[in-house]
Amino acid sequence: MGFTRKRFKMYCPSCGTEERNTSQFCRACGTDMRPLRTALQKPDAITVSATSAREEIGRAIATKIQTLKSASDLKKVAEEVLPEVEKFLESPAERRLRRLRAGVITSAVGLGVTVILLFGRVNIVPLAILGWSGGLLIFLIGLGVILNGLLFSLPKESVPDNTFDRHSLFANEQSSNNSLNNAEHFDPPSTLFSKSNPAEGFNAQYLTPPPSVTEHTTRQLKKNKEEPPKRITAELQ
Repeated sequence: MGFTRKRFKMYCPSCGTEERNTSQFCRACGTDMRPLRTALQKPDAITVSATSAREEIGRAIATKIQTLKSASDLKKVAEEVLPEVEKFLESPAERRLRRLRAGVITSAVGLGVTVILLFGRVNIVPLAILGWSGGLLIFLIGLGVILNGLLFSLPKESVPDNTFDRHSLFANEQSSNNSLNNAEHFDPPSTLFSKSNPAEGFNAQYLTPPPSVTEHTTRQLKKNKEEPPKRITAELQ
C-alpha cells in the first residue's frame, strides 16, 4: 500500500493570503515565500536520502544472516523476513513495476472469470450472477492496483521556480543607482526658472551668453563711435 503525498495549503505569513500558484513572492504584499515552501518540502528531501539508508540496512541484514547457524532460523528468515526486507529496499521504480504486475494479473483473473461465466452455459442463475459479480470485483481491484502503481509509486517532482531572485534584482538596482551617481551631474529643467519668483522667467545666469573672443573689440569700437574725436573738439573750442 503506497503513501500519497498530501497537498498542503500555503498561506502568506505576513498578510494571510492563500497562495494557489508557484510564484516566489506573495501576490498581495510581496513577501518572499521561499522559506515557507522550503520548509514544506523537507519531507521530500528525507525521502530521497532513504536510498543510502536502504543500502546500509541491506548490508546489515546480510551480515546478520551469515551469523545464523541453525536451519530453522534460516528458514524463518527466508520465509518471513526477507520478503518484507525486499519490499522495503526496493526503489520507487521497482515498487511501481511490482504494483503494475500485480494489478495486471489480478485484473486478468477477474476479467477471465467474468468472461467464462458470461459466455459459459451456467444453468443456475444465482450462481452465474454471483460469479459475474465476483469476477467484476476482482477486475476492479486489479484496476485499482494498476492506477496506484501508475500514479502514486514514483515521487512527484517539485515544480521549478523560474521567478526572479529578489536579492539579485536588488543588487542590480543598487549598481544602477551607483552608476547614475558617478555619472556627470546635470541640472534639472526646474533650475532654469527662478526659485524665488517663477514668473520672472529664466535665471540670469542661464540668460548671460558665454564670453566671446571678439566681445572686448566690439565694445571698444562702439565706444569710439559714440565719442567724437578729441582733435575736432579742441578746434571747436
